[in-house]
Amino acid sequence: MPRNQRAKAVAAVVATALVSLIVPSGAAHANGVLTFDAPVSEYGAQWTLTATDPSVPVGWDNRWTPSVAMRGGPTGYTPEGYMGFTSYQGSGVRAEIYPRYDARPLAPGTYEIDFTASNAQWGAYGTATPVKLVIEPATLAIETRALADTSDPSSAIISVRFTGAFVDTFTTTSLPNAPLTPSGSWIVSITAEDGEAIEKSIDRESDSDVLATSFLWTDSEPGEQYSISTRFVPSGSSADYFDISSASTFSYTSPSEVRKFVASSTPDTPVLAPREQALFSVPIWWAVLAGIVLAALVVLVIIFSVKLARSTSPASSKALTHA
Repeated sequence: MPRNQRAKAVAAVVATALVSLIVPSGAAHANGVLTFDAPVSEYGAQWTLTATDPSVPVGWDNRWTPSVAMRGGPTGYTPEGYMGFTSYQGSGVRAEIYPRYDARPLAPGTYEIDFTASNAQWGAYGTATPVKLVIEPATLAIETRALADTSDPSSAIISVRFTGAFVDTFTTTSLPNAPLTPSGSWIVSITAEDGEAIEKSIDRESDSDVLATSFLWTDSEPGEQYSISTRFVPSGSSADYFDISSASTFSYTSPSEVRKFVASSTPDTPVLAPREQALFSVPIWWAVLAGIVLAALVVLVIIFSVKLARSTSPASSKALTHA
């Protein structure tokens, strides 16, 4: 065999050996089984189902084609799927199933999901049995507060709000993948010591971003003690999406101080404090009249003085002549 042919044959053998060492047979890993975790999630919370197979060596073909199918979901709803090697330099693959980013979160319920993924080098992987995804209603509580109105202690500002993990992560309902909020009515009950009770109902819609409300209560009696409690009555499209507990009953005592009214306009005749009042005061027209009278008297005095001076001057001249 010529030298060049022997060299080519050796190179081919070496290459085949390297390929056999680096790239194992795809049939050995075909039809692999993926076992996904199946956590329980609340409505509106983000969830991701994951599965791994550490036995798959790193290979040259990193292109996986995943397919996800779900039963029990809304018409046309299909979760997203992904599968790929955990590292370009190490062994193992990772598969994920996660919600769609263009649809609202799944309503509470149990859903069955099938996952498959294929690869030209390693064959097909999939779930042996459907993955059960459980979505539970979001747990909410109600917090109620009563605060005396600073401008009118006989009235009180009653505020109500939802609390819980859903509230802590909530942003808005306007996005395509955003959750809805509870639809229904807050019912605030206020009971006096004699048992007389009143109720205040406040409605809200499922697309409202405001998870709180308040109102002014003006029917309290000074010094009276009241019991206040709040419950939420769900209705509408999101009635089954939440588990809402009623607020604990608490006591509120209306302030005994009666509000003092202060006029915002200045009275026509200001009232001076005793130490600021004058010892003697007269109407101003009296002062004007007195001035006129005084001026007239002065004029009269001047006129009489001039006349008197003229009448005495001839008499004095005659007296001097006879003398």
